[in-house]
Order: sequence, then structure tokens, then C-alpha cells
Amino acid sequence: MPGSLVHVGASVLCQHGAGAMPTTSNTKVFVNGLAVLTAADVTTVLPGCPFAAGTKLQPCATIRWPAAAATKVLIGGRPAVVRVTGSGPGLCQSADQIPQGLPTVTAVQQRIIGV
Repeated sequence: MPGSLVHVGASVLCQHGAGAMPTTSNTKVFVNGLAVLTAADVTTVLPGCPFAAGTKLQPCATIRWPAAAATKVLIGGRPAVVRVTGSGPGLCQSADQIPQGLPTVTAVQQRIIGV
């Protein structure tokens, strides 16, 4: 499904509302002067995720993007990350790699679309 390419300046929140800082190793493809994320990139969730499950606090720590991968747009051989209807969809994970839910991408460039 087509969606806007997600870049390092995109506004990303974990499932529970904590901000996240997209980063990428991509140094070749940019939109509006900002590097585009690839499915291999891991986004760090900033401190402040309030999620707790059971007796052990499990806040979101990272966001991985494999489900958000474009099928026809590759950057250095890796699929670009696309935003489809508000979500990555990526996967928020705790520090123990326990899935926590889907992140939200609230602001991203609108001119370049990937499939």
C-alpha cells in the first residue's frame, strides 16, 4: 500500500504517547533535506513511556519498522519505511524486546510517496 516516506524529522510517538527520535544509517536518500528511514533502522523511544504490564515495568524503548517496509522503494538494498494511515506500522518494543504495540507517525513529508 502506498504511503509517505518516513524521515528523521518525522514526528513519531510510541503506542502510549512517548516521543521517539527516528535515526537512520541512510546517507544517500533525502526528502526535504532529511534522511529517509529504512526497514533496518531502529528508532529510540525517549524516556516517559508510562506503560506497565503485570508486575514488571515494561515501557517502550525502541521502534522497529519491518512491517512498514516499502516493496518497491529500496535504499542501499533495504526497503524504505512508509507511513500508512497514521501509523508506521512499526512495532514498539520494551528493552527486553517484548512487543508493546504500534507507534504513531503524526507528521511526515507529504510530497514523496513509496510503495
